[in-house]
Amino acid sequence: MRTICVVSVLGLAACGGKAGSEDRTDASATPPDAASSPDGAIGRDGGLEASACAFAGFGAATAYSAANLPSSVFVYSPTGGVPNLIAVEPNAAPHTTFELFANRGDGTFALATFHGAVADFTSAVSADFDGDGLADIAGETPSPTSDGSLGRNGSLQIDRNIGGGAFASQVATYSTPQTSGYLAVGDFDRDGHLDIAMAGATIVPRPDGVNVDSAGLDLFFNNGRGSFASPIVYTDSQGFGLERIAAADFDGDGSPDLGLFPGGPFLNSGTGTFGAELPLPPLPDDASSSPLPFWAAGDFNRDGKSDLVAAVAPNEIAVFLAVGGGSFAAPVTYATGSTPSVVAVGDFNGDSYPDVVVLLDAQTASSSLGLYLNQGDGAFGAETKLVLGPYAVSIGTADFNGDGVTDLAVGNDGFADPDGGGVNSVTVALSRCL
Repeated sequence: MRTICVVSVLGLAACGGKAGSEDRTDASATPPDAASSPDGAIGRDGGLEASACAFAGFGAATAYSAANLPSSVFVYSPTGGVPNLIAVEPNAAPHTTFELFANRGDGTFALATFHGAVADFTSAVSADFDGDGLADIAGETPSPTSDGSLGRNGSLQIDRNIGGGAFASQVATYSTPQTSGYLAVGDFDRDGHLDIAMAGATIVPRPDGVNVDSAGLDLFFNNGRGSFASPIVYTDSQGFGLERIAAADFDGDGSPDLGLFPGGPFLNSGTGTFGAELPLPPLPDDASSSPLPFWAAGDFNRDGKSDLVAAVAPNEIAVFLAVGGGSFAAPVTYATGSTPSVVAVGDFNGDSYPDVVVLLDAQTASSSLGLYLNQGDGAFGAETKLVLGPYAVSIGTADFNGDGVTDLAVGNDGFADPDGGGVNSVTVALSRCL
């Protein structure tokens, strides 16, 4: 089984997988250990069960030009085959463009452009919602007001895959009680059909700036044919808005729970109903600053419970190990070389333990990735820096060349270059297991 995840500094996160495999953010698309956050999803072991290898780093990065600035790049397997890449390009008139980079099967890609109907969305996920074996795309779209600001409501839009690389001309639209939010996928009621969860917030313009008026967790249950009921809403008691969300099994009972950060987990009863949001332990007193809204989940010590890792300003990541019942041990922090943002998880050295990669200095000429290898017990080694091009905004992880070790992709947003010389691109680096 391939495990895949993509998360973005701008909030887009999506993962794709073959229906019927263990839930990453869902119980039928990919396993339950990824932030879809932006947060996406990663398998419980962070990758394929491969033999450990002498980690030799990554090969030379290959950049593929994008037609427009890629606010996010995510992994997409339309029929559960080799993982392709889609660059989401929201500034392409008149609609957001989904630019497909088709995997040749060896980790190299050929450009094949197509246009999606979901426009101006905050978050996107990819999964087979109607059970036809083809991965669809869901996006959350805010409803702007007449003055151009975000309104109080939004919509969940399903862009249905009709085969042959094409999508239905009309999207299915469902009203959301919040204007903006991030998405995760899972079979929350365990009926064999993929549901959608949204961590939403109502954004209200104030004279002194934008304000989060209310926040909530909205669950859309699949009726079995790819259509969804009106959402069931749970209050975000921690009062945070615009949180990244992931479906992962935090208490080890086999049902996908839902996690928010910096809020905390909502535990699934096993039937699709959730308890109140549980708080996370505070960061240690010597932590540099506050948590950032970027995190990912993985079973770092392989005890059957999903743990989480989060970016902490200005220069740390924090690892929270689950101890049971939805509780976590006090976090352990690791220094980053510079400002962290997007966090992703994958097995980058083939030992079956999920490692961590974090985007550093996002959207700058000196953007890079910090790689932390799992020591086998949920502790991590020192940071190794990887450079995959300037002005990076998102991370994608998947085994692109089928060697059993997770590879990396990033979206590079040339628009962020103040001198106008940046290149919009998707950059891929294959891990080397020797």
